[in-house]
Amino acid sequence: MGVFKVRVKLKGADREVERDLIVDNGSTLTWINKDILQSLGAKPKRRKKFILITGEKVERDIGEITIEIDGEEATIPVVFALENDKEILGNTALEILGYEIDPIEKKLKKIEAILTLLSQ
Repeated sequence: MGVFKVRVKLKGADREVERDLIVDNGSTLTWINKDILQSLGAKPKRRKKFILITGEKVERDIGEITIEIDGEEATIPVVFALENDKEILGNTALEILGYEIDPIEKKLKKIEAILTLLSQ
């Protein structure tokens, strides 16, 4: 799949910021620069270890921020990325906001939520 970016709105309590994030279906979580997250009032809640595509192991803080894409808004878990980390829109955010990747058009496509009920 080719790389593409999508513009998102990050929302804090009293301000918001727009960012262009790389769409990466290989990343579980969304990575946003820690200075941006802190300026919006986001606070780390825990730390997590990650293995980067290069094989390098790193540890980063995890928190939450409200993200909006094309009018769809939700609170998303995010990684507090360091200066040299890429800013990435990961799978968790895509699923929570109701999008999938269209690899041909290189854009996000809105999907309907699916609920599967078992027969009783």
